[in-house]
Amino acid sequence: MSEGAKFIHVGAERCITLAPSHSYECRLIGEIQGPGRPLPGSLTWTVGGELVLAWDKFFATFDGFESKDVNKREAFYVTHWGVWVIDGNGKPASHDPLFVIGADQ
Repeated sequence: MSEGAKFIHVGAERCITLAPSHSYECRLIGEIQGPGRPLPGSLTWTVGGELVLAWDKFFATFDGFESKDVNKREAFYVTHWGVWVIDGNGKPASHDPLFVIGADQ
């Protein structure tokens, strides 16, 4: 992990909680990879198109639930991605991301 980084275990709790007037937007920074098994920490998609986080043995939705709706062996995924906060007017709250993940680092 890079200096200042902090590990947070994501289990059944919500991954992100924001003020009611705010939302978030996941943005791909790196290339989409696959098909294959996503690396832990990667952003991937369910067969229905929902974004989920890949962990070692499970996939978590941004609502804090486990998803079993991912093709584990032939998924498309991105290892370098981030989350930006969107304000109540639909604009980014900052040019900087809330956080960035580099799962392949």
